[in-house]
Amino acid sequence: MARELGFGVTDQTRIATAVSEVARLALPDGGFLALTTVIGGARKGLECSCSLAGSEPGRTTPTDDVKGSWILKGVQQLMDEFKVAPTGRRTTITIRKWVQ
Repeated sequence: MARELGFGVTDQTRIATAVSEVARLALPDGGFLALTTVIGGARKGLECSCSLAGSEPGRTTPTDDVKGSWILKGVQQLMDEFKVAPTGRRTTITIRKWVQ
């Protein structure tokens, strides 16, 4: 998808790394991941939206776990946009990279 949108090899690698790290956090716990093309005015990019399952009673919330994750600090540096949002018992991570 990244190549088809016009991302260079370096950005393709950044995107693949970021998406795989986010997926590694979400998918083992029953989460899901979606990749979509985004258009923002005159620019285009790739968005990864990932939903993490809710935490068990007595544990920290998924949002707290995610915000403190050193893995996601690296993901944030690889992408242009990074957002963590609680949605009920789930936490959604959204990352975007825009074609330069």
